[in-house]
Amino acid sequence: MAVNILRVAPDVGLLSKDNVTQLLQKGYEYILGAKIKTESVQIKEKIFQLDLKNGTTTVIDKDEHIRLIISYSDARARKDTYNRQQGVNQKTQ
Repeated sequence: MAVNILRVAPDVGLLSKDNVTQLLQKGYEYILGAKIKTESVQIKEKIFQLDLKNGTTTVIDKDEHIRLIISYSDARARKDTYNRQQGVNQKTQ
């Protein structure tokens, strides 16, 4: 059995500009998790203009090779809010 397509789903620790460039240069298909805060101002504005509801997903074309799959979860939003508050609480102690 021959493998015709290789898709890469690396750990977030491998997420770097150089690694992404290498994936693109080698023609690999890949999936990476990323944080909104690392995106450009223009991409952040596009994301924040979305009216996503719980469980919805949309796609933003970042450039000709990269598309962002954006999803929203109420449960994740609550978890992120809790984690941010925990960080604030630790800094104020």
